[in-house]
Amino acid sequence: MDRTLRSYLELADNTYDFLEKYFVAISDKNIEEKIVELQSSIKTIQAVAYQLAHVSNLAVRALHKRSKIDITPVDPYPKPTDIGTLRVLNPIESKEIVSGIKLPVKTVQTINDIPVSNIYYIEPLKQYAINIAGITIKGNLGNIVNYQCDQSAKCEYGTDCKSFKSQNKCPYWHDPEDFIYHKQEVPDTYKNFTVGSWIYSKTKTPKTYFARHIGSRDKIIYDLNTIKKVQFREEISNRENQLIHDLLIYMILNSRGLIERYAPWKKIPTTLMPTTPAVLQLDKR
Repeated sequence: MDRTLRSYLELADNTYDFLEKYFVAISDKNIEEKIVELQSSIKTIQAVAYQLAHVSNLAVRALHKRSKIDITPVDPYPKPTDIGTLRVLNPIESKEIVSGIKLPVKTVQTINDIPVSNIYYIEPLKQYAINIAGITIKGNLGNIVNYQCDQSAKCEYGTDCKSFKSQNKCPYWHDPEDFIYHKQEVPDTYKNFTVGSWIYSKTKTPKTYFARHIGSRDKIIYDLNTIKKVQFREEISNRENQLIHDLLIYMILNSRGLIERYAPWKKIPTTLMPTTPAVLQLDKR
């Protein structure tokens, strides 16, 4: 019982790596033992989470009854975003990216030790997605436009947008999950990007609202501390979609053979270079 959350994450990751590498070779009994171990851990965590949630929700109801203060009750069963947050806050392995900021990073000795990953397509959302350290990142291939236009900025009202009740098209971009929330079909529209949304700007003024305000290594701590909430929200929305956009573009280039075809040139050693200009002589044989 006296275990840390990190140890449970480590158990899950080690079991996943073990099954991925040796599933075909190991016996059914060995797999069954792994399953029992995982399920035992799950039951322990669920029991603790349920008790914490039960007491918390009792306090929420008592506070609302006494002072009419509304706090959303907690669900003891986590959402995917909660799992991602747990991994970030309690990483099994981490690396300091810049001074004061550590991220869940797994260290390997060679590039061949990295397992093959996939980009997934979520059918109901009509979006592509990847999962990194428990955090799911979704997006699509969009258009890059000169100026702000339809679908280039996220609707600040989200699921509260009046367009869902009026059945009118909102000129701003909505995450497909907004439509799922209202039990409406996800339209065939994609988030567009303005040219300026790819540019880093250290100034945080209305003119640079759609630019990137986080990204420069030497100013990342300052930018994190000074960015406004509304700009932070737009930054996250753009970065998530642009990340998938760039991955898809890279995969398209690879599918055309361009990645291998235009591999980096190797520098010719100076010892092999002639010291004086020479005329190319053709072999006459």
